[in-house]
This record gives sequence, structure tokens and C-alpha cells, in this order.
Amino acid sequence: MDGFLGNGPFNGFNGTVTSYEIQTLLELGGKRYERTQAAKMDKLLAEWDFEEGRRTLFSRINIAFIDVFVAQEKLKLYRQFYDNSKVALEVMEQNLQLGKESKVNGTKTKIASLQAALLVEKQEKELFVMKTILANFWNESCPDFCSVDYMIDEIPCLLDRCSYEVMLASYPGLMRQKL
Repeated sequence: MDGFLGNGPFNGFNGTVTSYEIQTLLELGGKRYERTQAAKMDKLLAEWDFEEGRRTLFSRINIAFIDVFVAQEKLKLYRQFYDNSKVALEVMEQNLQLGKESKVNGTKTKIASLQAALLVEKQEKELFVMKTILANFWNESCPDFCSVDYMIDEIPCLLDRCSYEVMLASYPGLMRQKL
């Protein structure tokens, strides 16, 4: 609408001019085909971006899961080592009392036992950090699980070079770069 605030006899809606306009794009020279091809490519790129993001997330979760499993297994080993060092320390103290060992060896055994205790403490902290990283994937700031289980024997074997080349040929990131 135009001219509805006129003066005198054209004041108000009596002197308004109303016009309707329809615009239609006439695509010439094969532009419609090019536009539809561009739209298809945009859709394909969006699918590839999604697939690449999904694979990246899946890989990161797997790595975090394996990191927790490895830290957990190290902690088990360090605790066994610490338990063995406590037994060795007790035996050493008995041998010191009987005079079968020197005080130097007794001191070395105490130091080894303390080092084992420090290894356990350090590994407990590392396990907590790894568990926190894994828990962050489901938006938890503090992990509320005790342990993870992983069938390490069931890890698939590495593929040969040809299989990797076939997989890489269909990898979304590389396909997008080619286009």
C-alpha cells in the first residue's frame, strides 16, 4: 500500500494505491541443473561432515576407554608390586633382627617399598584423570563407575595395505577434499 497519509481529499485510505507483484526466476542456460547439482553436493558434504564427526567421536571414546583400561591394569600391577614389597620388607626386618642382613639392604628395601607406595598413589591419580576424561563424554564431571572391562584379546587384527587404501578412498574427509 502506498499513499495512505495524503493531504486533503487523499487523506486516509481513500487515496491509497495498492499494487501486487509476483516475481518468478527464469533460469536460463542450464542454471537450474547447476543449482540442483550444487544442492546435491551440499547435501553430500553435510552427510560426509556428519559421518566424519561421528567417526572422530567414536575414535575418541574408544581411545579414552582404552586409556582407562590401561591405567586400571597398571594400578593392579602396581598394587601387587606394593604388596610384594611389603612382604619383602617384613622378611627383611626379620632377617635384620636375626643378623642375617645388613642395615644397608634393609634401607634399600624400605626405599623400594616407599617407591612402590608412591607408584600406587600416582597411578590412582592418573586413573582418576582418565576416568574423568571418559566420563566427560556423557557430560559427567566426576566419574561414577568403579572399573571398565575390555576384552583385549578380541581387538581385531590390523588390515593389510590394500584394505586401508579401500577404506581411505571412501573416507569422508578425503572425498570432500577431492571435490
